[in-house]
Amino acid sequence: MSTSGIVVLAKRKGLIASVEDAFRQLQGAGLWLCEDLIVALVAESDR
Repeated sequence: MSTSGIVVLAKRKGLIASVEDAFRQLQGAGLWLCEDLIVALVAESDR
């Protein structure tokens, strides 16, 4: 499973409040994520 998959799963399980905040923190730590991917993953986590 990918890092993004783990973040989305953590949101679905109620372990984190915001997928977008988590991805922004990962970006700040040096993980490359394009804006389109973040938007798609935020939408996926809301399903």
